[in-house]
Amino acid sequence: MGKARATTPTAAASGQQGATVLAFMSPAAVSYPEPAQAVTLDECKRNLAGASQVYVTSRFAVCTGLKVTTVWEKQSGAVGTSSYTVYVRGTVPKEADRTMYFDYDVTDFGHG
Repeated sequence: MGKARATTPTAAASGQQGATVLAFMSPAAVSYPEPAQAVTLDECKRNLAGASQVYVTSRFAVCTGLKVTTVWEKQSGAVGTSSYTVYVRGTVPKEADRTMYFDYDVTDFGHG
């Protein structure tokens, strides 16, 4: 099974096609897509669903998550559990500023 391909090209020649043409073009003739400068909570959840602990969309956007489970006890033993997930999304919205902002999302509450 192959890896999924990106929907946005890494680089695109401005108005010209073909590998032969690209080989002779100067670096200034190639444009790159703007990097993602934000990551949504939904995007973070989808990409952390597997074994991944950190999801990086670009040098401007990253997220991580942690599931917390609490065991409620009495002297006689455990009486139940509760859980929630904390997602932390870091973004740099302005390329020239470099100030990083963090959003903390507490979701997926449950009990057992």
